[in-house]
Amino acid sequence: MKRWFPVFVALLAGLALTAVACSSHRGSAGEQVADDAGDDGGADSAPVEAGAADGDDAATSSTAYVRIAQLSPDTPSIDVCVAAHGTGSFQGPLLAQLGAANAGDAGDEAEAGAAEEDAGPPGVAYAQVSAYLPLEPGAYDVRIVPAGSSSCAAFADAGVPDTTDLPAMALGAHATLLVAGELTPAGSDPGITVALLPDDTVLAGGACSLRAINAMPAEPSLDFGLGSGSAWLPLFTDVRFAAASAHAGPGDSALDAQGYVAVAPFAPMQAMSARASGSDAGADLAVATSVTLSLGSIATVVAIGGKAGDTVHPPSLLLCTDNQPSGGLLADCSIAQ
Repeated sequence: MKRWFPVFVALLAGLALTAVACSSHRGSAGEQVADDAGDDGGADSAPVEAGAADGDDAATSSTAYVRIAQLSPDTPSIDVCVAAHGTGSFQGPLLAQLGAANAGDAGDEAEAGAAEEDAGPPGVAYAQVSAYLPLEPGAYDVRIVPAGSSSCAAFADAGVPDTTDLPAMALGAHATLLVAGELTPAGSDPGITVALLPDDTVLAGGACSLRAINAMPAEPSLDFGLGSGSAWLPLFTDVRFAAASAHAGPGDSALDAQGYVAVAPFAPMQAMSARASGSDAGADLAVATSVTLSLGSIATVVAIGGKAGDTVHPPSLLLCTDNQPSGGLLADCSIAQ
């Protein structure tokens, strides 16, 4: 039976990914760190151990990394517990443990103040992505719990089942745990859906790398492109719900295994949009009018929102820089304007 090992917390500066700034057309997700330990009760879980400094080979040689993306528009802030696949022994909640470790490591007033700003309850709200959390490589089952939970008691009142069919994480792998869909589905929209999507940590072959993810529950398939309306150039086609891009636009380079394509840097004021696959010109669902992708960036753009009848969370593009440390408990992601 796989068991957890104490995970080292390297806040912000701690993960050995290239710190390349990317304010993009693409998503902007940062790096982060995490914790572990505990049992199904969670309350008596082992404390997170602080220790791994930036670039510490000991912290990166035997781990995999996962970040949590809360992209369900009608779901409150969440935390996550994990169990080695099939054991039922859930550990966490992960972000609560990370927050506790972060607070415990605040050694001076400046650090304490930063910890207060990050404080609670620990978790990720809609359109937020957590820092990368180190885990022992292997296959895990996932349980979604409300943010601020002190144990791994199931999200029973909401009826969110455990996810037990995720792929295993390899040594050194980075991945996004995508939480999408709707807590209370509208019409035929999907309910809460959890997927584990592998992330790139090196460029896909060009000056920058970009991929797309469809987290818009009302749209089973989306096309992403540059521009908007009739002035639109497709980059990714047929991006399925709760999945990463698998098909490049006509004339574009082939995607790599994680769905990224090699692209040139984007100048400021570049528009980007997503539309239902195969829709007529001009039928954009989500548009960002000013996006920049800097040299060396690895980035993800995610279509979010759009639940029927929900005017609070309209269709939007979330931009994450995948190879930039976040400097906090959350990744460097923001809704593009």
